[in-house]
Amino acid sequence: MPLPTSTREYIDGRSGDPDMITLDNCDSHQANYMNWTVTNLRNKCKSLNVPSTGNKQVLIDRINVCVLKSCDIRVIKGYSKDRKIYIQLAETCINDFILHLKALESPDSVAVTSDQSAKIRQWIVTEASLKFFVKHVNCFYDMCQSDGTCTWQLPDVMKYRGEHILAERDNCLKVAVINYADKDIKTKLLSQVNEWITHVKSLPIDADIIQHFMKKAKAYINFISCFTRSKKCSVGIKVSDWLHGDALPLIADKNYPFSVFSLDDPSNANDDYLSLQCITNIDVMLGRQFKYDMLKTACLNPNFACVHDGHSYPLPSAESYIERLHESIESIIEILLGLGITNIINFNVSNSNMSKQRTAEASKVDLRSDSSGNEQDIVEVESETERSTQRVGNTLSKSNAISNRLKASNRNTYHHIKTGEVTIHN
Repeated sequence: MPLPTSTREYIDGRSGDPDMITLDNCDSHQANYMNWTVTNLRNKCKSLNVPSTGNKQVLIDRINVCVLKSCDIRVIKGYSKDRKIYIQLAETCINDFILHLKALESPDSVAVTSDQSAKIRQWIVTEASLKFFVKHVNCFYDMCQSDGTCTWQLPDVMKYRGEHILAERDNCLKVAVINYADKDIKTKLLSQVNEWITHVKSLPIDADIIQHFMKKAKAYINFISCFTRSKKCSVGIKVSDWLHGDALPLIADKNYPFSVFSLDDPSNANDDYLSLQCITNIDVMLGRQFKYDMLKTACLNPNFACVHDGHSYPLPSAESYIERLHESIESIIEILLGLGITNIINFNVSNSNMSKQRTAEASKVDLRSDSSGNEQDIVEVESETERSTQRVGNTLSKSNAISNRLKASNRNTYHHIKTGEVTIHN
């Protein structure tokens, strides 16, 4: 290998295969941009088509965010081998993960050691908050009747399914046919919903949640009570009164828990994967973030359902998902290690710096705005001030002209010219 010919070139001897590092290939070598001149940093920004203004740290942050996009751990997905599930690190735990990586970082080594790998794995399975996704399959769509009451039906369907051994959980399901006009069925359903109401009212939860549940329950009771064979099409439940999936932990049997999945982003209706929204034996809503042990328990004894596209129904659950969970964990660890600890740190620190800078800039704009936060108002006020000042100036000019004419004609009449006041409303 030739010796460096420039003060901006050096040999990376940290690995078993030393390489010459230049400005052209430094990104793949985790180059320390702090050693660069501002001029070189600006040139690098221009080559990346990003803004080249600002101080040295701002330029470095822009470069890191641009060239290390693959290190954005917010979007990294660890798939199972059959791609039926994947996991992600929840955004709320990313800062803690970066702190953990900083404690593991070794400036003298590019390669990740086995000890570092073990500690990253240990942190993920003990400390991380994880998002869990399954491939959406609608083969059991008809197991709940799609008449606006499907979410009320789901606890019974999932309890019945949970009573069966794992291998029978899909075969035991039956197409739902509920005759609400049947007196015995009507009585049973009304008795059940009244039991749920009594139970929910006894829970130590926010009064607004209870009130919201009661509104849905009232609509459900009205639907069942008014349903007759002759008028079965005249009574329905408004979409706004459908029971939502987040109410299922309130009414599901804790002895037969099930996992509820829905779209992570409701605006992306074409997403093939649904994210775990709640597990019915966990009373606290965790915001779609779960510890590994919670996911492990759910995958060892799966009983999955979904609330999707206005309907609630079971998902396939006749086999253990624990192997898929393990594969997903190993997949995300492999991706992280392949990216390199230093690269991950650099990207996420720079991304955080840029986010703080945007927040600071937004705050400066807010300071120029009025109390309503409408920046346009201040512009209008300034324009009105200019117009008012112009009117005052014009009036004064007219006053001087009149005064001169009066003096010229030797008239002794006194003229008072009122210019008025200008009021600016903040």
